[in-house]
Formats: sequence, C-alpha cells, structure tokens
Amino acid sequence: MITRTLFTHFESSLESVLSDPHPAVRMAMAGVCLPIWKFNRRLAIDWFVKAASPDLWPACGQNAQRFMNCAFPEFTEQLTPLIQAMLSSHEPCISEEGAEQAFARWLFFDVLKELADTCRSGSEPQRTGVAKIAGLFAKDAKYADKCFPALAAMCNDPADEIRRLVAFAFRDERLLLVPNVSKLLLEFIESEAFADDPDSLCDSLYDFVGSLTQFNDVAIATVKKAIDLQRNPCERPNRRTGLLDLHLNGVILRLYEQSSTPAYAKIRDECLDSIDEMLMHRGIPTRSLLEELSK
Repeated sequence: MITRTLFTHFESSLESVLSDPHPAVRMAMAGVCLPIWKFNRRLAIDWFVKAASPDLWPACGQNAQRFMNCAFPEFTEQLTPLIQAMLSSHEPCISEEGAEQAFARWLFFDVLKELADTCRSGSEPQRTGVAKIAGLFAKDAKYADKCFPALAAMCNDPADEIRRLVAFAFRDERLLLVPNVSKLLLEFIESEAFADDPDSLCDSLYDFVGSLTQFNDVAIATVKKAIDLQRNPCERPNRRTGLLDLHLNGVILRLYEQSSTPAYAKIRDECLDSIDEMLMHRGIPTRSLLEELSK
C-alpha cells in the first residue's frame, strides 16, 4: 500500500514509468494511481491521463474503471478529452470501453450526455459499450428511465452481438420489478432480439416469484410469439431456445392458476387459447404439456 510517506521516496521512479514505451507497464500505473488518489487527487488524475494518453490502453481494464469511478464527477473536465479520444480510437476494444465510460457517467452523474447520445447511434463497438451498461443497470429503478430507451432502440440493431446483449438483459427477473416495465417488454417481444432468443423473457417470467397477472398482456404475448417462432425452426438456425418448452409451459399454466377469480376470466380464456395453440401446432411437445397439466 502506497502511503504519503512512502510515496515521497518513490515518486521520481514512478513518474519515469509514466512514459514507458510498453502499454502493459503504463496499464499497471493505473493501479498505482488508486492509492495516490487517497492523498493527492490532482496528481493522481494528472498521472492517469499522462499514462493513458499515448495509446489509450491504460484507460481500459479494471484498474482504470475503478479509478474513473473515483474521479467522476469531480474531475469530469480533465477526463472528458481522454474519453473522447477512446471513442475515436480505431481499436474496437478501446472504443467500446470509451462508450461504456461515457454512457455510465451520464447514467450516474448526468455528465457527458452528448458523448453518450453519440455512442447510442455510433459505431458497432460504441453501441456494444452502451448495450453492456444499459443491460447491466436496467434492472435498477434509479436508472431505468435512461436505460429503457437505450435497450428499446437496440432491440433491432443490425449487429448480432448487440442484440444478444439486449436479450440477455431480459433474462433477469429483477427487471420485472421495475415500475412501468411492461411497455419495454412488449416492444422487446416484437423485436429481432426476441426472435434471436425467445427464451430470454420466458426464462425471467418463469423465475418471477410474484403474480403473473400484473403482466398478463406480456405473458400472453410472449407465449404466442414464442409459439409462432417455433413453427419455423429453420428460419434462424442459431436461435437460442434454451429451456423454452419448459418455460412456456410453466408461464402459461401459472398464469392460468393465478387467474382463478371471476375478475380474471378473460385472462383464463386467453391462457386456454394459448394451450390450444400449443397442442394444435405442436409448438410445444404434447407430452410435456400434459405432464404439467396433470400436476
């Protein structure tokens, strides 16, 4: 651990490493800047920017992320040029990390909004960075208002990897606890990302511990769309179905059971219609469904 006293003995030696020609050495300096931050914040910022500036690699990785977590929003002005340079990099990894930083800082502190907006419609690495951060924090109600539009816009992204990241965000049942999430869920069901991975939302609905009646429109739409997609298995050979059969059975039957009161008669009818459709089109193995019904 570097303390203020020890630092005075090694300052000149450490400073000389900031201009080392090898990026790995300068990346290690990002880790050195973290303890320096505790007793000299401005020097830590200056050293971090100097170490990262030649080729930008030291601004990537866990140490850099931890350092920027400490530095924002206090040193936004000093770090903005560095993030702008990362976004302009021809290295996809650096550009992606720059987008993660820009979107995350806007998400947390309402800074770098223009950079975050640029990344949402920018290059594929930039959109990938946004998709990672939006997917990670969408389940937190504090950030949902910013993450939901980003995810909705990327549901039909032309890049397979970005759609995969978007679909993965819908596998977390905690997303269902966020207020006003139904609109986003219905948009996702009609998207290319859902067509790639129909089991994503089915999985979270299956694991959701609360009543599905509050999501009856979403649950019914999910089941119907998934059945429709299963009629054309060769349309997308790489479609990720996972445990779709099990999840569809569980969701529709649980919704049916939870709709036992007269007020939910319409929901029960829709559930029965969906079960008929499953059996009629053999979208779900009949034996699997009948086993669930007999429990």
